[in-house]
This record gives sequence, structure tokens and C-alpha cells, in this order.
Amino acid sequence: MKRGNQPGSDEIARGRVERLLELAVETYGRDPELAGKYVARARKIAQKHRFSISSKLYCKKCGVPRIPGRTVRVRIKSQTLLYTCLSCNNVKKYSYSSKKTKG
Repeated sequence: MKRGNQPGSDEIARGRVERLLELAVETYGRDPELAGKYVARARKIAQKHRFSISSKLYCKKCGVPRIPGRTVRVRIKSQTLLYTCLSCNNVKKYSYSSKKTKG
């Protein structure tokens, strides 16, 4: 059995993952279960091809695509972004710094 992926398959996989995540966001309003399946499929493709998907795009606990205002609440508290999933109440924290430029 052949080991590894064929040349160029990683680019195809990245395009497929991007498209699946777009479809998940588009279809969430009509069919949340299907949107979750799209996210799961995208995660599986990314895992097989050994690249990561930003955790800001979906909830790792329940697999729902993160759509601010619809599926996730975003709050800013002292240099920290708080993403709260509205379906499972999972909270993810991201730190940031607002760098001011001198000019």
C-alpha cells in the first residue's frame, strides 16, 4: 500500500475544507444538523492531510460553526476575547493586544 498523499492533494484538501466551512455557515439557518456534519467532515479531511483548522471557525466541543450573533457570543474583557457557544455554553478565550503605533 502506498504511503503518503499524492502531489497536489493537500491543496485540493485545503480548498475542500474551506468550501465545507463556507457551506456550514450558509446552511446553519436552515439545517443546523447538516452544518455540524459539514464541520465534522472538514475536520476529518484536515486531520487526514495533517493541517489544522483555526479553532475560531467552529466549537470544538459540539462542532457548530461559529457565527457571531447567531451561534456564538463574543465579548471583550481586559485584552481577552471570550467566545461563548450558544448551543453548549463552552467558553473559549483568546488573548490579543491592541498595539498603538506612534506616528
